[in-house]
Amino acid sequence: MLTTTDKDAHLYSMVHDLLLRSGESQFDRRVMPRHACATTLLLAPYDGRHPVPAGAFCRVRCHDISPGGFAYIATSRPAYPKLIAALGDVPLAYFVAEVVHTTEILTGCRIRYLTGCRFLERLS
Repeated sequence: MLTTTDKDAHLYSMVHDLLLRSGESQFDRRVMPRHACATTLLLAPYDGRHPVPAGAFCRVRCHDISPGGFAYIATSRPAYPKLIAALGDVPLAYFVAEVVHTTEILTGCRIRYLTGCRFLERLS
């Protein structure tokens, strides 16, 4: 079983790999700076009690990512305050994340939702 330190190191490594692939170098001034990341995430609502079936996951466009969290753009607001995020290459790594904020944005002539999430734990 992985320790918390091992899990943190693995998450940091995965995020670092995603950033390298995106070629992005812009930083912002957060405690854990997020970096623009043009990738697709798999997300599913999580109630904290029940296993999440594979069919519950949907694809969303990642907006930015850091070792502490990520933001994504979707066509609707998140259905739950927590979600499961599947990241990386196969085999995917699964994380519980907490929705921190959702902001309505206009992309072209359509309303989208920019949702910021904080990583809580890795699922094994």
